[in-house]
Amino acid sequence: RKAPNAIKHGEGTLAFYRQNRQHFQDNDSETEEYLLRFLGDLYVKQGNLAVGVKDLRASLALCQAPKVDCGADTGRILRDLGIGLYFTDDAKGAEQMLREAAQSSHAFNAQMATNPSEAPTSDLEMEALRWLERVLVAQHRTDEALEIAQRCRAGALSLTLTNRLGGPFKEASAAP
Repeated sequence: RKAPNAIKHGEGTLAFYRQNRQHFQDNDSETEEYLLRFLGDLYVKQGNLAVGVKDLRASLALCQAPKVDCGADTGRILRDLGIGLYFTDDAKGAEQMLREAAQSSHAFNAQMATNPSEAPTSDLEMEALRWLERVLVAQHRTDEALEIAQRCRAGALSLTLTNRLGGPFKEASAAP
C-alpha cells in the first residue's frame, strides 16, 4: 500500500518540478534525475517493468548529459536498469548495464580514494556483480558466472576485513 502512494506522490512531485523548473536553484536536472530514478526503481519493484525501465533510461540520459556529474548515482541507475532489464528477459541489455554499474561504482570509489589503486569494493559494486552473476547463469554462461562469484567473494572478504580492522585492508594486513 505504501508503494502506490509513493508512486502517486513521486509522479506529482515530478510534474510540479517540470512545470516550475525555473524557480528551482538546481535547474541542471539533478532533481528530475533523482525523481525519475526513484520512480523507475519503484515501478520495477511493483512489476510495472516497462514504465520503470523507461524512467530509469530517462534518468540515465540526464546523468550522461554534458557537464552533469551524478557521482555514485550513475552506478545506482545502471544497476537498477540492469535489474529491470533482467526481469523483462533482456539478458544482453541487463548484462551490459550491470557490467557498467560495477565499473562505474568502482571508478567512483577510485576517484574518492586517497590511493585509487587501493579503492575498496563498495556495496553497490558488489550488488551489481551479484545480479550480473544471476544474468550469466540465466544465459548458461556458468564459467563467467563463477568468475564473477569469485570476484564477489574476494570483494566481500576485503569489505569485511576493512570494516573489522577499521581501516584500509592493505595497512591493516601488515600486522601478522
